[in-house]
Amino acid sequence: MDQGRLPIVAGEMNAQKLQLLDLNSGQSLWETPLSDNVESLAVAGEVLVLLNGKAVGGLSLTDGKVLWFQPLKGMLDRAWVLTQDRDPVKWFGRPSPRTQSLGGGLLVVDDNVLLKVSDQIYCLNAGTGKVVWSAAGPFKLSVRLFAADGLVFVAADKPGLYALDLKTGRQLWWVAQAPMGLGDRAQVIGDRLYCKCKDKILRVDLKTGKPVWLALTSLGNDIFFAEAGGKLVARADRAVAVLDLQSGQQAWSSQTEGQAAVVHGDRLYYSAPGSKRLSALDLTTAEPRWHSPDLRETVVALLPFDDVVVVYTGTRIAGVAAEHGGIGWSWQGEDPAAGLAAAPGD
Repeated sequence: MDQGRLPIVAGEMNAQKLQLLDLNSGQSLWETPLSDNVESLAVAGEVLVLLNGKAVGGLSLTDGKVLWFQPLKGMLDRAWVLTQDRDPVKWFGRPSPRTQSLGGGLLVVDDNVLLKVSDQIYCLNAGTGKVVWSAAGPFKLSVRLFAADGLVFVAADKPGLYALDLKTGRQLWWVAQAPMGLGDRAQVIGDRLYCKCKDKILRVDLKTGKPVWLALTSLGNDIFFAEAGGKLVARADRAVAVLDLQSGQQAWSSQTEGQAAVVHGDRLYYSAPGSKRLSALDLTTAEPRWHSPDLRETVVALLPFDDVVVVYTGTRIAGVAAEHGGIGWSWQGEDPAAGLAAAPGD
């Protein structure tokens, strides 16, 4: 969390509180009483934004005092007046069992707070809570919000992906091919948007919203995209595929051992099911570079660096040379996972 501070909601039913912890000492910097139904927390600069089924509000990260908050129903009634009653327990309190949550989807981009209220997407100023813009659409049920390159993307409860201008809320384009409720199947890389559409991968031009290509795939829905060496790497649970970035044509694919497939530089490191070996694929040519010696156990996780790939098998950690795939070292202890966590990051 920003500047070594972590906001948490702690406590038991009917006695919850929001605390800000110092990550170095674990000490509580401040606390504010809350209810048991906080749906989302997000940080925008020095403002902590909270959302639940009744209200949205901003608290100061410095002392926990309420800067602004507003009942969500007031937004729907167009009665956007900052309330003078700033008791967080009242507005972030416990709704009756019959109270339906009006909110859903909270996203902070710079000093903008984006959220769904009923069938509207609202953009608020994080410092004041005032509405910057609102946009209507087929957003009544669940949506997913994400943003990139000055655009806000709304994966709605009807087929299609909507792109709104972050400054004005104006709809810029709509992709009909995108499926209902994209979930975690959409990702922006540079000026390109990739999403999983049933049995296809769709590439969309961010500026125009026009599809560039559709590629058939057998990958699952929980998909992750990465670019390297002029290729698109699409990874889902227990499988990975490499596609040409310009045409979408599949160049290579393989089953993998769980999520043991990562991209580093122009290489893909992966472990095929049951092989107990680490393999390296050159993404520029889609040709194998090397296969490591037998690691004796199934590969669970990978942590790649420029010169070495750290491999975790569940009981030991090994260092595999990135150049030729030889095993340079091996470490085994009572808690090898702790050793992997202590390894330096990229």
